[in-house]
Amino acid sequence: MRTYWEAVVERDGERYLLAYIPCKTRRALFNAVRNRGEAFVRLTGADRVMNAENLGLETANGWRVHYSGRTMRDAKNEGELVYFKECVRNEESEVGV
Repeated sequence: MRTYWEAVVERDGERYLLAYIPCKTRRALFNAVRNRGEAFVRLTGADRVMNAENLGLETANGWRVHYSGRTMRDAKNEGELVYFKECVRNEESEVGV
């Protein structure tokens, strides 16, 4: 059975699930952001990410993308974070987009 790692996007106490990723590398984080590009831009307001410490990525406006240290199994047992696309959908429905 393969282990998947929880990747999160966070800023100032806001924390959302970005993806569960099978390999713990910066390239895998970057690919997860790229594959969710439009929704990521809507949430963060940033159209690019840069390398940060400890296998992480960051945006110019303070959002960080990194591994939480939990596996998918840990997350399901301890309580999963809200998937970031759900947050984007909720904000759009409140605005009426």
